Amino acid sequence: MLTHKKLTISKSLKSFIDMCGDFEFLRIHHSYIINFNHIIRYSRTDRFIELIDGTKIPFSRVNQKLIEDRLVIL
Repeated sequence: MLTHKKLTISKSLKSFIDMCGDFEFLRIHHSYIINFNHIIRYSRTDRFIELIDGTKIPFSRVNQKLIEDRLVIL
């Protein structure tokens, strides 16, 4: 887990998803990939996910159903 450090990378987020696999990681927004094992709160109305470190990450309306489907599996 990164702790509020910025990284500059030359790979796309899609390449990281491909490396990590689909089950535990999901791209929830254009700029964010999350690990489902680190979710502590999901807010459907405010459209954000809170992680165990307190970070609140927004998710797009387009991905809302995908996220909810994945949360049901876990």
